Amino acid sequence: MDSGAGYTGRPVMYRYAVLGLLLAMASSPPSAARAPTALLDAHHKVAAAHQALRAALLGGDPVALASRYADDAISMPEYQPALPGRASVLAYWLAIAPRLRLTEYAPVTEEVIDLGGKILETGSFTLRWRAAGGEERSETGKFANLWVRGPGGLLLKADVRGFHRRLDDAASFHVALPDRPAPAPADTPLARELAALARASAEAVRTYDAEARIAQYAPDAIFMPFADTPKRGIAAIRAHLMPYVEGGRGVVFDEVRVWNVGHEDLGDHVIEYGKFYVASHQGAQHYQTSGGGLRLWKRGSDGKLRIYRQIATHDHRD
Repeated sequence: MDSGAGYTGRPVMYRYAVLGLLLAMASSPPSAARAPTALLDAHHKVAAAHQALRAALLGGDPVALASRYADDAISMPEYQPALPGRASVLAYWLAIAPRLRLTEYAPVTEEVIDLGGKILETGSFTLRWRAAGGEERSETGKFANLWVRGPGGLLLKADVRGFHRRLDDAASFHVALPDRPAPAPADTPLARELAALARASAEAVRTYDAEARIAQYAPDAIFMPFADTPKRGIAAIRAHLMPYVEGGRGVVFDEVRVWNVGHEDLGDHVIEYGKFYVASHQGAQHYQTSGGGLRLWKRGSDGKLRIYRQIATHDHRD
């Protein structure tokens, strides 16, 4: 596999030289405010960590790639149920390596949010690969990386990658791995608050209540939906969700579940590792859909949590 010393196209560093400091000051939440030099340092550390991740992706060594993850990481690649822990990440890439030879991974970092002990990086990417049969593909997508500071630099606490459209070879990105159920969350006020928000989200899906779904987002939210491009701001989210919800009328929802497999309490912000399952039917046709993703909630002046950043994926189902 090509290792590549630098990025093709616009490099991850492209914003740091001109816009890095301004972006950091604009995107870092008040509860995690940093001195300008520290903010710029976070950007540089993220760039270096992502460069190392890219080299590992293209280097053809699943062990080296898994080493870029924290022991307790959770990875959510498109079409794959969540991978809990470094061992699951390694098992996934050991299975993927013989199928797909990655020939390029060109990420573009669009935002870095310093949350104190963790840093959320979001952006877009171009991915090129060669399948075992020799055919070549290229797709674009979006990503969210949650980095945690370690003694040797930044490691991935979580990552989510999704394509901008549905792939006809989704099975190529799916690996059948033993199910590793997440431990039951501790019964805390925050866990109960997130559970209540999840129930409200599920009810909004069941009842085709687009307004209730939109109300869960902050005015300056960014939503990165499955098989689509990011929607920036509440107006764009509304323009996406209204026809999406209305287009589903006629489908009867037999079961809708929304929950999480963990969360991070960061004061005024909360990272949530979400999951969902939907069983539905329309006439004699029955459907099942499942997936997950990452949500960054932000607490407003009214004390309520609203979604500030979200990226969603779907699992591959035969």
